[in-house]
Order: sequence, then structure tokens, then C-alpha cells
Amino acid sequence: DGKNGVEAWVMKGAALDGIGVMPGDIVLIDLNARASSGDVVLAQIIDLATGSAETVMRLYQAPFITTHSMRLGPGRPEHVDEDRVSIAGVRVGLIRWEH
Repeated sequence: DGKNGVEAWVMKGAALDGIGVMPGDIVLIDLNARASSGDVVLAQIIDLATGSAETVMRLYQAPFITTHSMRLGPGRPEHVDEDRVSIAGVRVGLIRWEH
């Protein structure tokens, strides 16, 4: 069924709380899907100075990824260039535990 590239990731911060992805949510990411504008994506941002990579969840607004947070306010958009910033997968589902 082509679902072999789906992974579960836990949303750590409030970067997407403005669009309903809350800290602690389990986000199902399809590593084989192509991102379209408006998708929540898993992205890698590489710090070229140190070589370290950060994996983040962001809102894709082609050709940028952005945060969308009520708590944190506007964040700086990152340009998806497939060199320093690349998209690893697209949200296909979300699991929220009831508290």
C-alpha cells in the first residue's frame, strides 16, 4: 500500500501551535510524500558553520518553511534549497493523547 515510509515523531515545541499541532502530539510523517504549500513538514536545517543538523516540524509555504506559533510569535522563514534546508517528509496524520 506504499505506507512503508511512515514514521511517528513527537512534536517537542510550540512552533506550530497556531495551526493546531501542539507540544506532545505524535505526528505521522510520510518520508516518501512530496510537500505542497500548506503542508506540515519534517525538515532538516543544517548549520553550515558547525555542520550540525536540526530536525524540525514546520509549515511549508513554498519555497519557504515557517513556524506558526501563537506562543512564540513570528519566526524567520527558512528557504528550502535542498542544500542547507531540506524537507524530509510530510504530515499524513496526528495522534493526540487525551490528558
